[in-house]
Amino acid sequence: MNAIGHLKDQLKSMVGLGGYHAESGKPFFFYASTYMFPSKPNTTTLKPTPGRLWTEFFAARRAWAARLLLAAAMMVASFAASAQLPPPALRSYAYVSESAKPILEKVGITEQTLIDLADRELKARKIGAIDPNRVFEGSEDALRVDIRKRSNTLVIELSVRQGVSAHNMLERWAKTERLALKTGTPAPGVSRDEVYAVITAELDDLKTSYNTAQYRRGAMLGDE
Repeated sequence: MNAIGHLKDQLKSMVGLGGYHAESGKPFFFYASTYMFPSKPNTTTLKPTPGRLWTEFFAARRAWAARLLLAAAMMVASFAASAQLPPPALRSYAYVSESAKPILEKVGITEQTLIDLADRELKARKIGAIDPNRVFEGSEDALRVDIRKRSNTLVIELSVRQGVSAHNMLERWAKTERLALKTGTPAPGVSRDEVYAVITAELDDLKTSYNTAQYRRGAMLGDE
């Protein structure tokens, strides 16, 4: 190496962690590639002639370039696979008005049971959250289950929204159904199955609209 004008310090400045040594009467040139996953150092057997030394050196560099291209291809494949992963879960929350709570609690329905139902049905329909941080940094889609009593009906509204303020909230989808309360009993009432049937039917409608162009675009409630 010294004979062709490359001293140890000069070699270090060119390839970093590397060097040469003799083994069984043969010289070996080696260097570590910082662009690759941890592996054995690249080692090239060199003939003790300046011309062959540089030929082997550039051959090692070409081998490094080939490995780099392979790593890039693996990264592209990894990104493509990640693009096919299911979207993150669409979290749900529920609100039941004070006038509707006694009617639902009578048949064992609470805000938590509504959340549990919505989570199961969303997972079964493979409906997830899309386009995070659309409204502001850290915001995400959520399914709202809203049940209120209006006269002799329960108004059951489901909607997918992103945001925390009515004046700065994106709504992707909404569906409202009314369930008539049974009369002629000590108190107006409904069955658990009737309420759940309305909610699952609305979620079927959500599945139809999910990820359409209109769903992805949504509408800002503050613009109304």
